[in-house]
Amino acid sequence: GSEMCIRDSAQRGQAEGFGIDILPKLKDVKTTSNTDNLMAFLVRFCIKEYDEDRGTPQAKLPVPEPGDLEKCRHVDFEVERGVCAALAREVTDVRRRVEKISECSPEDLKQPFLSIMSEFLLKADQAVKEVAAQVEDCAAKFIECMKSYKFMPKKGLVEEVKPEEFFLSWHLFAEDYKSIWKKEQVGHTC
Repeated sequence: GSEMCIRDSAQRGQAEGFGIDILPKLKDVKTTSNTDNLMAFLVRFCIKEYDEDRGTPQAKLPVPEPGDLEKCRHVDFEVERGVCAALAREVTDVRRRVEKISECSPEDLKQPFLSIMSEFLLKADQAVKEVAAQVEDCAAKFIECMKSYKFMPKKGLVEEVKPEEFFLSWHLFAEDYKSIWKKEQVGHTC
């Protein structure tokens, strides 16, 4: 393939790495002949060097599916926490209603309603607690992930970053990668 030409300014100093916001810009780095780009070069290199199943139905896209990253972009942990709190309030409300029914009903009519509802409330309590714990675990892992990439938000703290800001670059990168990867797979055979 063509050699990639990346010009660096002496004023910038030596780079130790790069921010993830550069990922969707890889396709904008052109060859000197302007017929190829860094993204296509990267995809071809990865297919050639690391994909033993290239050109076969067994070949697997080595980046996340863009659709999955699109879903990640739209997660809002505050909204999810609010949904969990609303569910907990609804379970509490149902519990109060069951208690009211129990107080007002004659003994011979309380069963099997009370035993069924008691079992339901136990399961509902547990399910709401599990979902809330999953949301908190996911939020903590998201922060851990951003820190492992040394992600610097445009403003504020890493702990305040919404998934949209972090996953946008990954989503655009994965879309570009998949598009080129599909075209390149057609041209390769084992």
